[in-house]
Amino acid sequence: MVDTAGGRSHSTDALPARCRQTTTLNSMRTITIVGLGPGQIALLSLQALDALRGATCVVVRTARHPAVEAFPQHGIRYTACDDFYETHDAFEAVYRAIVQRVLHYAETTDVVYAVPGDPMVAEQTVRMLLAESDARDDLQVQVLPALGVLNLITGCLRLDPGEGMVVADARNPQLRLEGEAPTPAEVDAYHGAAALNTTLPTVWLQVDTPMVASHLKLLLLESYPAEHPVTVLTALGTAEESVRTLPLAELDRQGAVTHLTSLYVPPLPWAQRKHTVHDVRALMALLRSERGCPWDREQDMRSIRRTVIEEAYEVVEAIDRDDPQAIPDELGDLLLNIIFLAQLGAEEGVFSFDDVVQLLAEKLIRRHAHVFGEAQAETAGAVLRHWEQIKAGERREKGQESIFADVPLALPALARSQKLQKRAARVGFDWLDFRGPLMKLHEELEELSQELGIPETWERPALLADPLTPYPDAEQMVRAAPRARLVHEVGDLLFAAVNLCRFLHIDAEEVMREVNDRFVRRYSRLEAAVHARGQRVEDLPVEELEEIWLSIKGED
Repeated sequence: MVDTAGGRSHSTDALPARCRQTTTLNSMRTITIVGLGPGQIALLSLQALDALRGATCVVVRTARHPAVEAFPQHGIRYTACDDFYETHDAFEAVYRAIVQRVLHYAETTDVVYAVPGDPMVAEQTVRMLLAESDARDDLQVQVLPALGVLNLITGCLRLDPGEGMVVADARNPQLRLEGEAPTPAEVDAYHGAAALNTTLPTVWLQVDTPMVASHLKLLLLESYPAEHPVTVLTALGTAEESVRTLPLAELDRQGAVTHLTSLYVPPLPWAQRKHTVHDVRALMALLRSERGCPWDREQDMRSIRRTVIEEAYEVVEAIDRDDPQAIPDELGDLLLNIIFLAQLGAEEGVFSFDDVVQLLAEKLIRRHAHVFGEAQAETAGAVLRHWEQIKAGERREKGQESIFADVPLALPALARSQKLQKRAARVGFDWLDFRGPLMKLHEELEELSQELGIPETWERPALLADPLTPYPDAEQMVRAAPRARLVHEVGDLLFAAVNLCRFLHIDAEEVMREVNDRFVRRYSRLEAAVHARGQRVEDLPVEELEEIWLSIKGED
């Protein structure tokens, strides 16, 4: 720390003499927070100056301020906290260290803590001290109002805050570039990430380093054109005052960024503003209103249901075509249907778009406890197992005991079949490898031939003789086979099966729906049988599950 008196400074680890005990040890301590204003000491209020002159212990967050430079002339002795900026890597750590120093001094005497500008604007240490005061009975923190840089900025640029204005902190950790992810430690970033408002004039405070200015420029360029004029304001209220207007793209190239720099960004003209999700929601509300579109007003959730499916397929088709220009267009059509349904829900008073987003965010966080919580999952397989545990808990909360309860009936039958089988596999009801389903394929074909009066018999290869016994080379066989050929042959097999359905006057989709329903019914009976024994499906070996399954099949 730096103990400064009469313009001289020296480093010391000891408590400055003037900050040692001056009152009874257990009495109420007072921390008075004063703002140093935006510039020269002449801008300080008389109240703040009197508090500083009369204090026995003054701590300043930083000595790098024009008003602090004049302290010796007014007989004000102080301790600065600039040393923490050199010894800590993160600002949060710096702020915690400063607060601890102030609280340490306040254990023995009343303290005046001075911060640049207005104490209540963009001063994290002030917020931390106020929170400390709220939590303690032996500490009182009072804040003296002060002239802030906002007063000078609004006067300089002739802005009226009453007409609307945004004040933002350029060091806000919630300011993120598009696609930039927060770290797991930044929990606040998961809730209400800061969004830019291009419709109002914005003053950015704490643009205090070239790196902050560069990051802010990249952030602003996502919403403003490169040529948008911005005003850089440095050291207002001092002899070094500088006010420059330049294109946004040149913000981090003009070299005038200091610890006293702020930035003014005027609103975008209406024609230049990018539309947001809020705009689309407003458009949909208008289309559904009496002043809107007759067709949109006639729609309900059932009529929109079909277009949701159609638009989802069109997104998939654009992805399959690898068409990067069509994908955002098709995604927009899909989003339109989501917003349409949310508007209908809001009109009926059952749910809103905000409910949709809230539930989605909660689900993402809840189902990724290995990212946001204490759970461990180092592999994709571990993640899937953890998801199944979480989703099982969610189903129980909804009164849905079956593992298939949330597999949509409206899915195409083939897609639903695959999802049902994956869901069963995750709790251990599965073949060991590809040999099991390949054996069943041959068996079912033999049974079908016999139903048609064809006495076909099939000699089972030795490899498929016992698919419930582990075969170490099975996965290697799959990896060694050319994937393109596997896809080709399995496709031919499915295509031939569909063609056979046609000749047998059977609807392939209906066939798949029926077998899906049969599988769910049989599995539910298997679950019930296992639970009746006081056991769980996932705890039983596959051989025992197969025995129960065959017994259930025999009862059909």
